[in-house]
Amino acid sequence: MVRLTRRGATEFLRLLVPLARCLDCKRSVRVLPAEFLPHKTFTVPVIEAAAQAYLAPHGPGLRAVVGRLGSHAPHHASLHRWLGGLGERALDRPSLLSAAPAPVPGTPRQAPPPRSATAAVVAETARRLDPTLHALWNRTLPVAPVKYRSEARRDQLEACARVLHAARHVFPGSSSPLTARQTWLVGRVGDVGPWAFRTGVARTPMQLGVARPPAVSCRRPTRTPRGDLAHGPRPPPHRRLSL
Repeated sequence: MVRLTRRGATEFLRLLVPLARCLDCKRSVRVLPAEFLPHKTFTVPVIEAAAQAYLAPHGPGLRAVVGRLGSHAPHHASLHRWLGGLGERALDRPSLLSAAPAPVPGTPRQAPPPRSATAAVVAETARRLDPTLHALWNRTLPVAPVKYRSEARRDQLEACARVLHAARHVFPGSSSPLTARQTWLVGRVGDVGPWAFRTGVARTPMQLGVARPPAVSCRRPTRTPRGDLAHGPRPPPHRRLSL
């Protein structure tokens, strides 16, 4: 795991993950701490600190943000994918759902799977913790125009900023509001499905990236006839001096 220290840097630790077995369904599951998300090495405080610094009104770029997190900082492309995945989850995109298995021929057609439960989680949180969360969630938090190039990326960043702002509003006294929100969800909902997000969402290209190099041709270059080759640094024959 890569966690966040008190000084705002990152450190790497090895953690033993216990494997539990349900006595009812006989299924084996791994028990993760509250600051962990499935299939991610970096903890929630690291993701939150990087996203918060990048989405600040005058925040730095992707490379500058990860450069402040120490020697175990994530790659700037990982931060770009975190922002996109968290924004897609907040927007209840159906693309985040796993692909349904192919139907068996001859079986009746089943109803499509339900959409993400993010809206239901927001409603449950507002009912139990703060009734004003609905109005806060529907607000539009502007993002600096230099942080996006497309409308899809702007929607992702605004939704990600909405998640961070709502977590700070509900858990103002926590050092990591997203971790506190995750702990509360696991205790009430019992599943991290509404909170976990995929980081491989390829809806928008990398922002402020390096220019793409020119395409390299696979065709073999034609050989120049020997008589047409340049003399190079040698002087022409008519300028040679006799010894």
